[in-house]
Amino acid sequence: ILNQQLGQAYHGLEKMVISRERNNFAQILHDTVTQDLIAIGVNLEGIENQLPEMSLPEISTKLNKLRGFTDQSQKKLRQQINKLKSLETKIKRQEKQIFLPIIESFKQKFHLKVIYSTANYNLRLKAAVELSKIVTELLNNVVRHAQSDEVIIISKVVEKRYQLTITDFGRGMSQKAWNSQDHVGHFGLTAIKNNVRDMGGTFKISSAKGEGTTVVLSLPKGVAINE
Repeated sequence: ILNQQLGQAYHGLEKMVISRERNNFAQILHDTVTQDLIAIGVNLEGIENQLPEMSLPEISTKLNKLRGFTDQSQKKLRQQINKLKSLETKIKRQEKQIFLPIIESFKQKFHLKVIYSTANYNLRLKAAVELSKIVTELLNNVVRHAQSDEVIIISKVVEKRYQLTITDFGRGMSQKAWNSQDHVGHFGLTAIKNNVRDMGGTFKISSAKGEGTTVVLSLPKGVAINE
């Protein structure tokens, strides 16, 4: 339920931010296009009024200048439209802002020791929402099933791909167990695997009885930005 509420909250935030930015872009587009059209109209009117007094070379020169101005206006308009199209992918949140509240919650409620290492990445907002749910589910598995007192969470970029690794030192699972569809469904790993796949990523588990479990998520370039 909390995961659903968190997802709804981030979805609402994303819509609000996008709506605000779209309004800003719409105003900029309106102002830019209006001003340029007025300028083109004024120049055309000036050329029309001066036509009887101008030679063909003079008319050609003025029209060429106006054509250049029109081309520049079109270029600016395309740039603004491209910014608007890429708006959703540019909204981001710091990884620490997403993960630390989840980690602190597990520390306080379950006395779970969490070692967290990151290079202060920014996550695209949509990825941040999905990763918050994934981290929560994996830590739930550690508490409920792995019975590990310690977890290590490491995020980094490897060959331009965002990689998140979560390792516990609990009971572990045999290969037969974590390859079983029923077992995976019980741990909620199927949903995680599907979410990662939908984001264009891969999801791998390494585990053995009595040796803990390591989960590695690898997501495409652009999910995280180191800045």
